[in-house]
Amino acid sequence: MQTVMTPATATTPVYIVSLLRYKEYADYGNAAGSGPCSGREIYFQRYVRAFKEITAAEQVTLFFLGRVLAGWMVPEGEQWDEVVVTQYPDLSSFRRITQSAEYLTMAKPHLDAALDNYRIIVTGGVK
Repeated sequence: MQTVMTPATATTPVYIVSLLRYKEYADYGNAAGSGPCSGREIYFQRYVRAFKEITAAEQVTLFFLGRVLAGWMVPEGEQWDEVVVTQYPDLSSFRRITQSAEYLTMAKPHLDAALDNYRIIVTGGVK
């Protein structure tokens, strides 16, 4: 992450592009009391709820959410279910939130249980 920190990303909004592939069934490592739910259900019902709670006082907004309809010019076998684009006030905010103890205990376990694979791409606006 250090390679993308510049004076511009420290003070201007960044857009985090997340490519998501859900697990068929969420996996909490066989924790007792976890009934079978899809990864997508866990992502939206638990991860997103925790994420919203953590970022309630922040200027973090959902910019785009869409289901992937097809892959074009992607490696064979690469598959994604949804694309999420979230706007953060700056790169420091993104790093602070996603490295916070609150995020790591309240949200990240649900993310890990829900997703089979994901990619995070940090982008900035083009002037």
